[in-house]
Amino acid sequence: MLTIWFGNSHKVSLSELRDLAGQYVNNASVTVTLFDQAGDALAGTTWPLTMQEDGTNTGTYTAIIPYDVEVIPNQRLAGRIVADVSGVVAQWDCPLTVKERGC
Repeated sequence: MLTIWFGNSHKVSLSELRDLAGQYVNNASVTVTLFDQAGDALAGTTWPLTMQEDGTNTGTYTAIIPYDVEVIPNQRLAGRIVADVSGVVAQWDCPLTVKERGC
């Protein structure tokens, strides 16, 4: 299970997006959304966030999730990344948990 740190911004990455022929895709529409256990998008930002191609031409896309997205420690979430290339869609759903950093 992946971790979201309470009170921190997060960089989300999708690496090596490829088409059906195995070629890197650098022109996809890629988004990320975080959901609570009820299936509702989290408060604190406008979802979905658009992920930007990072300029390496290796099918890598990134987005920053703001630090003030409304989460609480030990909360379980789901993260969803959706990539669309001319109507060909791929989706990744990942379980997440919120943790609090301590000293």
